[in-house]
Amino acid sequence: FYETVPSWVRFLSLGTFSLVATIFARRLLRELGKLPSQMSEFSVRKARCFCCDNGHIHPETKADMPCDRALVYDTLEEWHSRWSGGILPGRELSHLDFFDEKVQET
Repeated sequence: FYETVPSWVRFLSLGTFSLVATIFARRLLRELGKLPSQMSEFSVRKARCFCCDNGHIHPETKADMPCDRALVYDTLEEWHSRWSGGILPGRELSHLDFFDEKVQET
């Protein structure tokens, strides 16, 4: 099949592909450049969640939704207790502060 395609079509296809790939690569690099700043300013308390944004009512079905934030906070508290016995020696960080600090260190 490839041999039957005129060379100008192959060239045009390669050029189009290269242009699209370059555009996506530049966007990706731009977004990755923002990542260190976003990570250093991260706060789990400021993170948005779908359920809270919609008043805990599913926008399509109108059914009640449990709170994702409560589940995340409870899970972080459980992990924090396992890792540190609840409180780190010499420091009194809540499980949310501890998580924020770990994300910001990354």
